Amino acid sequence: MEKIKEILSKLTLKHYIGIAVVGIGVYFLTGILFSSSSKGIELIPRNTVAVGVVSVGDMIDKADIQDLLKLDLDIIEDLLDNYEDLKEDAEDQSDLAASILEDPENIGIDINQDVFVYGVIHDIKEEAYICVSGGVDDEDRLLEILEEIEDNMPNDDYEDSYSSNESHFDISEEDGYNILLMYNKNSYKNSRYDDVETYYGDITAFAWDNDKFLFITNPEAWEKKGINKLEDEVERLFNLKSKEKLTSINSFDDFYDNKTDLCAWASAEGMDEDLLDDIVDELDDETGFDLEVEDLTECSASLYYNFGDGNVSVKAALYASDGVQELIEEKTNISTSEFSYELTMKFDDSGDNTIHVILRSLLTIIDEAGGVGNMERMMYNLDRMF
Repeated sequence: MEKIKEILSKLTLKHYIGIAVVGIGVYFLTGILFSSSSKGIELIPRNTVAVGVVSVGDMIDKADIQDLLKLDLDIIEDLLDNYEDLKEDAEDQSDLAASILEDPENIGIDINQDVFVYGVIHDIKEEAYICVSGGVDDEDRLLEILEEIEDNMPNDDYEDSYSSNESHFDISEEDGYNILLMYNKNSYKNSRYDDVETYYGDITAFAWDNDKFLFITNPEAWEKKGINKLEDEVERLFNLKSKEKLTSINSFDDFYDNKTDLCAWASAEGMDEDLLDDIVDELDDETGFDLEVEDLTECSASLYYNFGDGNVSVKAALYASDGVQELIEEKTNISTSEFSYELTMKFDDSGDNTIHVILRSLLTIIDEAGGVGNMERMMYNLDRMF
């Protein structure tokens, strides 16, 4: 868990923007849809330590966007007017942008399918990846969009007597998939030692084939070899055999069979044994807990959020291995194989889904506060209201 926190702390704005583009774009650029399982699950390797699942289609369906747009609020009218203005402006500037605004569902990504966010660790110090995967319904459309972005990328390269910067945004076709590789190359001249120090940052990739996509980054990578390793990892994930996939782990299959709108799973079962040996030794040194590798690999944890009609339910569970159960009983005199809790929070009796209720309430409050046209006035009014 500490390692995952450390990785997340090193994500830069570009990494978050990349993840946000995938996540937010998939969420909002659609109408009323129904979800299904996702081809993105095929890109999750067995050595994944944690995975989150977002049932995008279900959540959009529950939001009932079309009903929200019928609300008699000034902010809704303003949003619709601004959207029409945006479409008109886009028609004068970019045929592709105009076509996306005209048909937001047609972006190449299959918004019916689940989206997965997961972490893959090869080496604690150097090679740990944050990934997002999901479904694709039109690979050519996706390529068209990315190629236009590539053509219109601003050129922020520079070189002076002390330093230089090169931004790379390169699309290429590999065996069985396409890949967009992005990174910055920064060089600094060290006059004291008469040499040049070069660092590579924001190394990320977006790869896709005819039915799935992968966004991947390694926030630990600062050297050129990190680019090659990232490309190798993309190739590995697009060529996983059945036994190498996360779906070969029973506890994950059980978890996914019971998936909800938002849910997460974690386990060390697929991790490299040498890496697990180090973790077990560290636990022994710091806590005195005498555990075997199997005691860790047989443990798993899950978390479920579900948005019901007027309520939100939460369920969390930790499933302990025999060795951990014995340790718990020895230290606490508690005998159990599972620690879990369930909580349901109810706050609305309208019969509408919670996501719809929350969005409707937020729109109403913002409208009462004067809308988003004048942010300073809106914040002042919100402060007075609450």
